[in-house]
Amino acid sequence: MFNLMPAFTDEQSMLRDSVARFARERGGLDNRRQNSAEPHGFSAEGWRHFAENGWLAAIFPEDLGGIGGGAEEMAIVMEAIGRGLLTEPYLASVVLGGKLIERLGTAEQASALLAPMIEGRTRLALAFAEPRSGYDLSRIDMTLKGSGSKRVLDGVKIAVLNGDSADTLLVAARTEEGPVVVVVPRDAAGVRIDGHATVDGLRGANIALSSVQIPDSNILGDPRRTIDALEYTIDLATAAVCAEAVGAMSELLTITTEYLKTRRQFGRALSDNQALQHRAVDMYVALQETRVLVVDAIRGFDERLVGDRKAAVSAAKAHTGAAARLIGQEAVQLHGAIGTTEDCIVGHYFKRLTAIDLLFGNRTWQLRRFSKARLQQGPGR
Repeated sequence: MFNLMPAFTDEQSMLRDSVARFARERGGLDNRRQNSAEPHGFSAEGWRHFAENGWLAAIFPEDLGGIGGGAEEMAIVMEAIGRGLLTEPYLASVVLGGKLIERLGTAEQASALLAPMIEGRTRLALAFAEPRSGYDLSRIDMTLKGSGSKRVLDGVKIAVLNGDSADTLLVAARTEEGPVVVVVPRDAAGVRIDGHATVDGLRGANIALSSVQIPDSNILGDPRRTIDALEYTIDLATAAVCAEAVGAMSELLTITTEYLKTRRQFGRALSDNQALQHRAVDMYVALQETRVLVVDAIRGFDERLVGDRKAAVSAAKAHTGAAARLIGQEAVQLHGAIGTTEDCIVGHYFKRLTAIDLLFGNRTWQLRRFSKARLQQGPGR
């Protein structure tokens, strides 16, 4: 069952059932290989399906063309993506790109940029990481200089999720007034996009911008709100990949337990071995612990105080990283030698879980951030 959240409204149940059915039908190793071989790393037909079923609109308010959902609806979609090992760029375009525009852009900018994305006609990508930035969102070397109609963007962004398939780039840069996010069409003069496959079978890009002319209208919202909006969006994306990891780990546990029941050695099923039973139980416990923390991070996301949100998200991400390593390694080892082969889907789940651990801050970084957030909350919180 696709059931990250403990309870659903009728609308959420409909969303869960529809996206779960898609993941079952379009997921799996053969479909993943076929989709990864496409020019942009995913199926254009599958992306149209996301749009036609309203999944791209699910987490946006109605006045922006959405359905009025939020973080819980996002988690439902992301868990299904994790279970099916889907390659569609929902995280990059909808969560990172779309929610940043909603959070930071003016009403006119949000309407102009989100409508075609929700309809599936365009895709977005957020370019925030740089060679020297690490996980620090405020460390920006990309520059936007000049004023009025003569602003020029220069610098390099790395590890841009689905950056080579995006029609519109959202680029973090620094100005004399402070950090900003600017809207850059992929075909703008001076933009060079070097796409590449990632270890988990998805797509990324390194993007160089050289003397790219940017009008003032392409600067999103108020520069004074840029860092807060980026932090909020990355926190939301972090919660999203945790939900995806729960889906992937759930599927790994199911595949592994079924294998132990059917694989026989010396005339007995592997599941008769008590030591292997204990290892499967350890996987189950790690999954359920993670599920609780991820639900806590997602529930009431928009209503949390900033310190509470940061602490909850970092706690979930840190534990997700540890659980993903345990469950992934156990799944591979319990499958024996076939668990390391390209023809066994177990290894592909483990690769994706390993990549998720590094996205938006690994376990060590998240534990430090958690401690800092708790200290900022003050006594009694």
